[in-house]
Amino acid sequence: MPVLKCESNGKWRIGSGECKYETKEKAEEVWKAILASGQYGKLNINGKDKRTNEGNIRETEGGQSSEEQKQKQS
Repeated sequence: MPVLKCESNGKWRIGSGECKYETKEKAEEVWKAILASGQYGKLNINGKDKRTNEGNIRETEGGQSSEEQKQKQS
């Protein structure tokens, strides 16, 4: 997914995501972390788990989906 500069506020985004990264380097770092976590194919456009429509990759522990966290806790 490309890292793009937003004309509206001068920040950077990943693909069609929010314009929230202050530098291109930070956006690239986050994109690499998403790829390394193996979560990219599991997320929908809102960053939620496609299988459950729950959670957010940036808000879940260790890059696990909410469903995986629930299973881990059991």
